[in-house]
Amino acid sequence: MNRLCLFTARRLGEYQDSGLAPVAYLLSCIVLIFFTVLSFGSINYAIYKIDPSSFRAMAAPTPFLFCYYSFQRFLLQSAPQIVPIGFSAETALMLEELFAFFLVAIILSLMFSVKNQKTRETLDSTIVAIRAQGDRIESLIQERYQVDIAGAIRELRRARAGCLGIIIFFTSRIE
Repeated sequence: MNRLCLFTARRLGEYQDSGLAPVAYLLSCIVLIFFTVLSFGSINYAIYKIDPSSFRAMAAPTPFLFCYYSFQRFLLQSAPQIVPIGFSAETALMLEELFAFFLVAIILSLMFSVKNQKTRETLDSTIVAIRAQGDRIESLIQERYQVDIAGAIRELRRARAGCLGIIIFFTSRIE
């Protein structure tokens, strides 16, 4: 059991570091859109089969035509081949448009989440680089002047002259 947990943890870490999460989010959204369109196409076709007067159609409606109609309505466009005129057809139309807005909200939140994650990763790497640079400068000061940073700050405070006052001002914020 321990090996299984370690294996799973390692695989999850590799997945997290791989950058495939946004691709998985995108595929999930595409599948959600596909099933939403297919579901509402089927719902609308079922409404038509139950009550043909719920829709006004230019030609004999087919399941594909209802899926096309559903796709067009999902994109908030009209489909002139089929027009809902009954209460149940119009209710299904409103629900489909509501689902479209929900899916757009999900997609936008995923985009912002991915963007925030990339920003966080960039900031983390920048912080690590700046800390490393600060450590290198500190070690150079210690080697060259044979004084530690705390001693150098004490000397600067004692001197308080010109630009050194600005340095003291900023270094007091670090402590």
